[in-house]
Amino acid sequence: CLIFGRWWLPLHSRSSLLEEEAYRMARSARFALDKKKTSFLRMGNLAFRLSY
Repeated sequence: CLIFGRWWLPLHSRSSLLEEEAYRMARSARFALDKKKTSFLRMGNLAFRLSY
């Protein structure tokens, strides 16, 4: 039981670390996507204003 617990703990901590990393990556990707979207909208507004 002790060996199993010792083997399970690092595995669990490693999986939680991977989950945290994936969450952070997804959050940063979503943030970059939002930034790109806002810049795209701003460019569209500018083009619309110039054409208008």
